[in-house]
Amino acid sequence: MAKKSVTLNGYEKFLAAIRDYKKQGIEREAAITQAVKDCISRNILKKFLETNSSEVRNMLLTEWNTADAMRVQGKFQEYLIYWALSLKHRFGVLATISE
Repeated sequence: MAKKSVTLNGYEKFLAAIRDYKKQGIEREAAITQAVKDCISRNILKKFLETNSSEVRNMLLTEWNTADAMRVQGKFQEYLIYWALSLKHRFGVLATISE
């Protein structure tokens, strides 16, 4: 499914970057911070990470509650809707994620 969605593919790359840094012996917090920077510089989830990097770091580093989860999920859904609509506008098709 990730190959069909730029966003899911980017998410997989982001998580892989964190894992790679941790395998190199880098502490979790530093690995997450570096993965965010790397993904932004490589244009992977750039807009989302530039806007929400602190929430992403906090979510991955700390315990968080349902309200936090809903807020982050809402922002991510807004990003997906924006992405789908921009594809529709640009190419005349509506992007969908299929199972």
